[in-house]
Amino acid sequence: MVRYLVILSVLVILFFSLPAWGGEGERAMQLFEEGVTAYERGDLFTAKAKWEEALRIRKKLGLLETKEAANTLNNLGVVASNLSQYEEAKGYFEEALKTFRKLGLLETEVAATILNNLGNVASNLSQYEEAKGYFEEA
Repeated sequence: MVRYLVILSVLVILFFSLPAWGGEGERAMQLFEEGVTAYERGDLFTAKAKWEEALRIRKKLGLLETKEAANTLNNLGVVASNLSQYEEAKGYFEEALKTFRKLGLLETEVAATILNNLGNVASNLSQYEEAKGYFEEA
C-alpha cells in the first residue's frame, strides 16, 4: 500500500509539473540555449537579455528554486562580471549558490564553479578575506 502511495505521489507531482515542461517552460529552456549561443558569439548583451527573460518565465511558473534557474543566475553573474559589474555579479552568484544549497547540490562541479566565481568577484571588489573563503570552499 505504501508503495502505491509513493507511486501515486510521484505521478501527481509529474502531472502538476507538466504545464511547466510545455509552453512557457520550453520557452525558458529555448531562451537559455539562445543565451548560451549569444554568449559563445561574444554578444554579452543579447545573452544577458535572453537569460533575464528565461528567469522571468521561471519566476512566473514558480520555478526559481531549480537547478536550471540557478544555472541561469550563474550565467547572468558571469556576464555581469565580464562587464565589470561586480556587485551585480555577486548578487547573481549568491542567489545561484543559495539555490544549490537548498537543493542539496553543493558537492557538484557547478556549485564549485559558482563558489570560484564568487571568489573572483570578491577579489575584484578587494574583499580578499571573503574571496579566500569562497576559494577554500570551492
